[in-house]
Amino acid sequence: MVVAPPAQVVVNAPAQPAVALQDVLVLSGDVAMGSQLGNNISWEEWPADGVNANFI
Repeated sequence: MVVAPPAQVVVNAPAQPAVALQDVLVLSGDVAMGSQLGNNISWEEWPADGVNANFI
């Protein structure tokens, strides 16, 4: 007699809520005061709740 293996139970976890993102301009490293930014800046997606209206 062959015994079938027990059925696997698959539990679907609730999907993580999507994080709202906002594009921000960031520096890729330290820049000395008065120097040109050149290629040291790029746009990156950032969590919207981490963006403050007082940022420059």
